[in-house]
Amino acid sequence: QPRWSAPGDAAITHLALGGGSPSSLLVATTAGVYGSFDEGEHWQQLFDGIGETARQGTWLAPHPAQLGTVFLGTRGGLFMSTDHGRQWLPQRTPAAAPDIIRIEADPEDPERLYLLTSKGLFLGRWKQGDWKQLLGAVNAQEETGLEVDNAAEDAETDALLDFHDLVLEPRTPSTLYVASSRGLQRSTDRGASWHRLSETGLDATSIRHAQFQPGKPPALYAAIAHQVARYDAERNRW
Repeated sequence: QPRWSAPGDAAITHLALGGGSPSSLLVATTAGVYGSFDEGEHWQQLFDGIGETARQGTWLAPHPAQLGTVFLGTRGGLFMSTDHGRQWLPQRTPAAAPDIIRIEADPEDPERLYLLTSKGLFLGRWKQGDWKQLLGAVNAQEETGLEVDNAAEDAETDALLDFHDLVLEPRTPSTLYVASSRGLQRSTDRGASWHRLSETGLDATSIRHAQFQPGKPPALYAAIAHQVARYDAERNRW
């Protein structure tokens, strides 16, 4: 049952429930954020951005512990709403992290936020605006063993490394997975150190999305262009 269509040439990039009663329905698009507060009967534009890049929404992340707080990732930075998505304010983020791909709050410390951007992974306390880079093109190169000509190291590494997805293990959120054009990397210490998983069994190295399923045993899935694979930890293969 159709409820809403993006205007003009705008494309929908993400969908989220922003809380409230009834819950706000928020839609990020390439032309701002739109929302409904009556289960999709009526819609309005809630965010238009500041500049062309900030208009391009990429991810909506309702805060897991603070009702009404929603984070918005855009191609031009991070924004936050404290009223279920009605109003948005820009947040301080690293200068090297304008292009946000994914946002995740740490379940064990809700003030701690992970930002996956086109330049890498950042961790910070969003209230203070203090951020630390956990993974970037250079240390991803070191983990993957990618050889790059020293004379053009930064430019070539950036061109070859493209970050795609971030996953936290639900029961042990200190364990993270980052999917990129160079495979899947795992950290068991909140990003202090990284290890690249085997690519055996995959028909391409670029992983677009990853999903962790708790259980006995737990399961880790990866999606690439034309394949979905499950990781076998005992055999270290997909």
